Amino acid sequence: MVTFETTTGVLRAGKHHEKYGDEYDWSATVVCHNKIATVVGATGTLPPRVELRNVLPDAGFTTARWERIVDGVVTFITVDLERRKDD
Repeated sequence: MVTFETTTGVLRAGKHHEKYGDEYDWSATVVCHNKIATVVGATGTLPPRVELRNVLPDAGFTTARWERIVDGVVTFITVDLERRKDD
């Protein structure tokens, strides 16, 4: 038996971005493990947080995490997407 697991994805966002192939202003790689989306390598103009909070649960994730580095200080952030679904 052989199985296949998706382990990475790409988030893209922008005011003119509606589907794959459209221009975008922000992108990030997502490392997928179980129902946890770890966002890495983000670049560009951050989209509204509510849009990110909606797209990840819609893709089946229950938790999002990433790290922020500001002036050399690393902060780890974890968001419970199930708790925030109705925000």
